[in-house]
Amino acid sequence: DDYCIVPPEIKSKDEKLLKENLSVNLIKSHLAETELAGIFGSGNSYGMILSSLCGKKEIDGVKKYTNVLVLEGKYNAYGNLILLNDNGCLISEYLAPQKEQIADFLGLKTSIYSISGLSIGALGYATKKGCITGKFASKADIENIQSVLKVKTDIGTLNFSSSFIRSGIIAN
Repeated sequence: DDYCIVPPEIKSKDEKLLKENLSVNLIKSHLAETELAGIFGSGNSYGMILSSLCGKKEIDGVKKYTNVLVLEGKYNAYGNLILLNDNGCLISEYLAPQKEQIADFLGLKTSIYSISGLSIGALGYATKKGCITGKFASKADIENIQSVLKVKTDIGTLNFSSSFIRSGIIAN
């Protein structure tokens, strides 16, 4: 991917570290007036899906770097509800009404999926190189994720055994 959203208050040493290790442009912005960019947005190298809770200035800032789809709806924590890379997209059943809109925007096969009844986005993180998901994933879940995202997928945890991978990961 080409970009990473970071809070405007990022320390210069952290900014330098991210630029060097991820080789991306940094978009200094809040999303939904919070520092929780990973919750209110989800994207790949084609574009970013943002919550309608995001303000015009926040949306316009992201549009300088990538295509943007702003979704309306009752559920808006798209980072927790979507697991995607450049090959495929898995969405929570809560986004079923927006499935075609998401698929059309990304130009990707988009499937509704959950792991143990939990939202797919919160439990995993995917890139062009691989995917990691939490310990609730079964062997069948791993195979299904791999078939849609077309990358090796494995199970892992973070922060003392949390299965909510997205809450503490940054990857490119």
